[in-house]
Amino acid sequence: MRALILSLLTIALAACGGSPEPTPTPIPSVDVRPEDAGRVLALAMSPGFHADQTVFAGSERAGIFKSTNGGESWRQVNTGVTDGNVQAIVVSPSFEDDRTVYAGTRTGGLFRSVDGGESWSPAGQGLPDGNVPHLAAAASSGRHWLFTGSNIGGAYVSRDGGDTWSLSGLAESNVLLTATSPTFDSDRAIFAGSGRDGMFRSTDGGGSWTAVSQGLGDTFILSIAMSPGFADDRTLFVGTKWEGIYRSTDGGDSWDRANSGVLSKRTLDLAISPAFPEDQTLYAGTVSGGIFVTNDGGKSWRTAHQGFNAVDAVALSPGFADDRTVMAGSADGLALRSTDAGQSWQELSLSNQ
Repeated sequence: MRALILSLLTIALAACGGSPEPTPTPIPSVDVRPEDAGRVLALAMSPGFHADQTVFAGSERAGIFKSTNGGESWRQVNTGVTDGNVQAIVVSPSFEDDRTVYAGTRTGGLFRSVDGGESWSPAGQGLPDGNVPHLAAAASSGRHWLFTGSNIGGAYVSRDGGDTWSLSGLAESNVLLTATSPTFDSDRAIFAGSGRDGMFRSTDGGGSWTAVSQGLGDTFILSIAMSPGFADDRTLFVGTKWEGIYRSTDGGDSWDRANSGVLSKRTLDLAISPAFPEDQTLYAGTVSGGIFVTNDGGKSWRTAHQGFNAVDAVALSPGFADDRTVMAGSADGLALRSTDAGQSWQELSLSNQ
C-alpha cells in the first residue's frame, strides 16, 4: 500500500510539472550552539566598523548573527527571516544613516532590514526564485542599486533599494555573483561571474553586457574582487573552481593567472584591502588550503591560516590600513578574527550570548 501511495504521488507531481519546491531551513533560536549554525557562508562589516564594531554573519542552518563588539560575542537576529540558510549579506554603503542590511537565502528569497538587523521583511519582488546566491550594493546617489544573479539564468537589478527587481540581462547564463565599481555613480561599471560562461562586464548599469573572459582557463567563477582604485588601475581579481585566481589590469579585457603560492585552487571568496592601491593586499578563502594573502597585488601568495577545510567568507575592516582587522568564516559555526593582518587569529563561535 505504501509503495502504491508513493507511486501515485510521483505521478501526481509529474502531472503538475515537477517536484515540490525546496523547503526553507528551519531556524533554531534557543540555546544555539556553534555546531548548530553549520558553515559561516557570509560576513559583512559596517562601513563605520571602526566606531560601531558591527559585523553580520550568515550561517548555513541558523540564519543571521550580529555582533556589536567586533565578533567577541554574537546573537541571532532572525525576526521575519523564514530560511535559516543565509548565503549572502550586504550592508548599505550608508548604513550609519539608514541602518539598512540585505540578506539572501538559499530557498526563502531576499530579506531587508532597516533597523540594523533587528527585524527583516521580504524584498525580492521580481526575482525568479527563492535562491539568492550573492548580493552587491552600488555606492550611488539616491536609493541603492542592488545586483544579484540567478542559478536558473540572468543578472538582476534593483534601482529602488530592493523594493522591486528586474532582469538586467544574461538570461542564458547561470550568474552566481556580481560586483560593482567603487565609482559606480560615474562609471556604471558592473561585473558578473557565471558558473559556466566566465565573466561579463556592463558599463551602463546593467543595460547591456559584454563577455570578457579572454585568458581565463576556467570559466566557473566563484568570487570577484575589484580594486578600490579601479577607476585608475583597472584591476580586478576572480577566483575560479578549478584553476585558482586570475588577475586583470585592463578592466577585464584580458586575464592572467595569479596563483603562485596558493595551495588550493578552488577559491571561494576574495577580500581586497580598502588601501589596495598602496598596500597591494588581497586575501583568498579556499576549500582545502585555508586562507592565503598577497602583499604584491597577486604576484605571490603565502598562507595566512590553515586548519579549516572550507573558508566560505573573508571580510576586511573598512579601516584595515589602521586596525589591520580581517575576519573569515568556516565550518561548525566558527568565525576567525585577526587584528594584525593575519599574523595571528582568534576563533570566535556563533552562538546566542
